[in-house]
Amino acid sequence: MQLTSALGTIMKNTGTLILIVTSALIFSLSLTNLYAEESQENLKGVALDGTNIIEEECQVLSSNGDEVSTLREVPGMHVLNRTKEDPLVIFAIENVKIKGVVCWRSPAKFAENDFLVPENLGYPLYIKYESEQESQNRTFILEKIGGSFRIRLLSGPDITSQEKLDLIKVLSNYEKKIKNSSGT
Repeated sequence: MQLTSALGTIMKNTGTLILIVTSALIFSLSLTNLYAEESQENLKGVALDGTNIIEEECQVLSSNGDEVSTLREVPGMHVLNRTKEDPLVIFAIENVKIKGVVCWRSPAKFAENDFLVPENLGYPLYIKYESEQESQNRTFILEKIGGSFRIRLLSGPDITSQEKLDLIKVLSNYEKKIKNSSGT
């Protein structure tokens, strides 16, 4: 598999689409069940830039049949600290369409293996930070488009020059991991 663009794209979107996804053992979605793996609450980890981060929870953005997509709680689901050997696995049953995974982190930073969500599951990963100071709240999206990873800021303060460089490093790291795992 050949990958295009080693760095992807970073941009700010003025729209505010917020998706959140989590994993759990079993939860009821209308008359349907969604299955995911169990994990612990308030998971601690390290961002790619070395910053300590806490993942408070994750949720799934999904719809049942023709209904509008909504966030669904999946108690215990986490993306932080997942590995290629222990990836996030989500099973949706008939008529349930998953549109993304949303995780709340403090701060809103990407970790070593976050790329596994769009790479293995095919869903975008939303990373959100919410605080009492609403002006500091942020939502990023990591998605794979046309074979390349892309990070966009959906809401929150503009990306600084240093943050832009850090995000380029994140994308480059993810592209290298994919390239190394494919042996090319």
